[in-house]
Amino acid sequence: MQLATIIKAQDTLGPMSAKRSNAPTLLDCERVSKIYHGRQGPVIALEEIDLTVPRGEFLSVVGPSGCGKTTLLNLVAGLERVTGGRLSVSGEVLNAPLTDVGIVFQDATLMDWRTVLDNVMLQVEVRRLPVEPYRARALDLLSNLGLEGFLDAYPSQLSGGMKQRVSIARALVHKPSLLLMDEPFSALDALTRDKLNVDMQALCLAEETTTLFITHSITDAAFLGDRVVVMTPRPGRIAEIIDIDLPRPRPLALRETPQFGEYTGRIRTIFESAGVL
Repeated sequence: MQLATIIKAQDTLGPMSAKRSNAPTLLDCERVSKIYHGRQGPVIALEEIDLTVPRGEFLSVVGPSGCGKTTLLNLVAGLERVTGGRLSVSGEVLNAPLTDVGIVFQDATLMDWRTVLDNVMLQVEVRRLPVEPYRARALDLLSNLGLEGFLDAYPSQLSGGMKQRVSIARALVHKPSLLLMDEPFSALDALTRDKLNVDMQALCLAEETTTLFITHSITDAAFLGDRVVVMTPRPGRIAEIIDIDLPRPRPLALRETPQFGEYTGRIRTIFESAGVL
């Protein structure tokens, strides 16, 4: 299904936060803390994080550098252990790397010697999934992301935005319950970033994948998120969680409206009061 068709099909949707309020919980953080121990002594990266994420939600996390956003993502992925508190996924305490997950990093991390399609299919190979049905899914994802004409291209032949689209397709090809995105648009130019915002919104609506989106961008956080978690400077705490009560699909022009400005203004006010801005 093409993205334009997906967007048209979503035209009657209201605010997603209301629709997902009764969805079962996928991710639950109870007083989660993370402390790193180094030569200079302990460093508190995260402190007392309480957060519940229902299935199907797109949750944005925005905060200054060093506030523990990526640490939170690593904890949710099971790549690091919590120092204090409890972190559970689907009701089970997480004490090992999460397998039912897709991750998109700041860098696309593609294999230079593999084609676009082969880079996406690497996920299928590693997980030993049946090739043919997932190859069809990979082709569909790449088409939706505008890369149908570049299946046999190599990473060196792609722009930065195209590489990141391949990375997104690779993260979604195995139909994960949870998609983790760590500043995926930070290295992109403004126009490419805008296009990926629109395409990512449509793709997540179609996939109904629970998404944790880490970003420095207040605009990206509010545009994509059902809710926005606003973090304090280190030690990272949750200053506020803001419901983005705007209907989907959200066109880019929505960012120029007073309603959108109220949300981004609220986030900036929180940062100003914390001395970030």
